[in-house]
Amino acid sequence: MAVADVFRVRVDIELPDTQCSLNLHYQELNPTDSGKVATEALADALQAAWVGTELPAILCDSAFVTGIKVYKLGQPAVVPSYQTVNVPGVRTGDPLPANNGLRIGILQAFFPSSSNGMIWIPGISETDSVGNTFENLFMLGDVAALTIALGSAIAETPQVGLWRLVVLSRKFLLANPGDYAGAAADAVGATANPIVGSQRVRTTKRRGAPGA
Repeated sequence: MAVADVFRVRVDIELPDTQCSLNLHYQELNPTDSGKVATEALADALQAAWVGTELPAILCDSAFVTGIKVYKLGQPAVVPSYQTVNVPGVRTGDPLPANNGLRIGILQAFFPSSSNGMIWIPGISETDSVGNTFENLFMLGDVAALTIALGSAIAETPQVGLWRLVVLSRKFLLANPGDYAGAAADAVGATANPIVGSQRVRTTKRRGAPGA
């Protein structure tokens, strides 16, 4: 594929009573030389990076990361890749209700701050919160490790594929339909909110077989 291609990534998480997903965007810095389709190469690299390590480290042990889907945005089209995974969370304790979770802001500096991104992570253990805030040690430890990993480039090993996290400007896309490269602003950091968030959860169709 071409340098600057933009991909949408969906990471599926299954809780005991519902399924949720995280949505992010990545831009290609260096094409893969693995012989795989770009969407598959990125999915593999993500699982080897934070999706398979830092993300499960903040989830309770009854939550599972169940899949990664990667779509290429714009033309020419590429077949999407869906990778089924089965990675459980590692923290003990019952999960918070699905509509209570951790908010991580994705910061960029090219467009106005209103274009900054945000992801919502459910499946946090009750033991990692006190009232409506998350425990300080939890925030300074595993959550901080995840925010650092999110801000780092995704690199294939030993192949040469390289992708960076970006934020898409919806306003730019409205004015320039299809120009995903122009709408992509480099993520300059990720920051976690210590206040337990609340939202109406968007559920996702079940994928894979958690615990199987």
